[in-house]
Amino acid sequence: MEIYMRKIKDCTLIAIDTLNPGAAIASLKKSMAQCEFDEVILFTNIDIRPDGIRVVLIPKIKSKDDYSEYLLKQAWVQISSNYVLITQHDSWVLNGDCFDERLYEYDYAGALWIENDGLANGN
Repeated sequence: MEIYMRKIKDCTLIAIDTLNPGAAIASLKKSMAQCEFDEVILFTNIDIRPDGIRVVLIPKIKSKDDYSEYLLKQAWVQISSNYVLITQHDSWVLNGDCFDERLYEYDYAGALWIENDGLANGN
């Protein structure tokens, strides 16, 4: 019996984590069990070599601002696909069959996130 895995075309799966890269690896592996990506990258400050995941060594991330700065200004240099799926230690693909290719029509898609000031923005 052949197992079908959803191919997410032209997409790199990434996580950036210098606090708990083990949990980030677990998240990436859960997504990898649901979908096939062009590449999977973990950006971390710990020299580890998980199977099927390219590790890029980075300085320690000390704040949300550091995370955003690295993601927006440096991580993209390591990514060759046109699309990126960003996961964190507490997020992963639950069901690859639910992927909707209409997402390719958008520059950015994210979960709704309500800030403390009441302004909604994309996560």
